[in-house]
Amino acid sequence: MIEIPKDSPHRRTWKDFRTLAVVLTRTEQTDVETFETRLYLSSLPLDAHRLAQAIRSHWAIENTLHWSIDVTFGEDHHRLLDRNGVCNLSAIRRLCVAILRRDTTSKLGAKNKRFQAALNPHDI
Repeated sequence: MIEIPKDSPHRRTWKDFRTLAVVLTRTEQTDVETFETRLYLSSLPLDAHRLAQAIRSHWAIENTLHWSIDVTFGEDHHRLLDRNGVCNLSAIRRLCVAILRRDTTSKLGAKNKRFQAALNPHDI
């Protein structure tokens, strides 16, 4: 982690820019180990524990939402190139996942609830 000097010209570009963090991640999938370096710009003060919590929290939300949308709608397989279309469909998918999660009438997962709704839309 590096604290950005107060007179840095980058502080004019990014409001409240205070810290630059470099995080090295290691991932292992089917006996293949990969490493990735990620850079984070932050408005948090130089505090490794607090910054690590913020980064983990961000990725927990990102992974949960992305995984859910990908499993339910197969988002990774869509190849829409129109930028507005991508944004619009993404918003609709997030809304649909939120609606499916709020449904407590069955213990099915979002993908199966979506399938049930497609079979009989009058049950919803």
